Amino acid sequence: MVLSMTNSQLRTMYMRDHPPIIRPALEVHRLTSVSSFLHTRMHSSARNLWFRLLHNKVPSKVNLRPILRLPDEMCVFCGGRETTAHMLFTCPSHADAWTNYFALVFVPSGPLNMDQVSQDIMSLNLQEYRLLDSELKVSVFEAVTCLLTSVWRAKWQHHFDAVAPDNQSIVDRAMVNLRHLSALNIL
Repeated sequence: MVLSMTNSQLRTMYMRDHPPIIRPALEVHRLTSVSSFLHTRMHSSARNLWFRLLHNKVPSKVNLRPILRLPDEMCVFCGGRETTAHMLFTCPSHADAWTNYFALVFVPSGPLNMDQVSQDIMSLNLQEYRLLDSELKVSVFEAVTCLLTSVWRAKWQHHFDAVAPDNQSIVDRAMVNLRHLSALNIL
């Protein structure tokens, strides 16, 4: 009986107990954000980090605990619960890196709220962020990527090499990456 059914009959049969699929309406600014994000130049490791971030697959302790049976979900730097947002944005151990980098690269728009910054970055909603006038030819996504990868590398360098993260080194590395990207964009 099943072998003689058409695709639409099979679909109807399998889907009768399931609610219909409703596609969410996409906001116009979200589409432009995704489009501008996809056209940015970045290293494959940075794009991999963005993919993990957007899909909440960053290996934070909260995400790894069910898989690896970790004893706790606590951050080794501050003792807070290590979620993706905490690991990359809101941990006090690298708050100065974000503050200093934003002061160097972005137009100030009041005090830096890292919870809001993390939500904006994880939803690709960066229209409110403006770069300072400079010789650098980079997009907002590229500027954020430079610091994001620097924080990421510092966290893993601590994990694998027992090197304590230094906020100034994180910012310095991000600025080197930013200049490098700018040079690529000029070519």
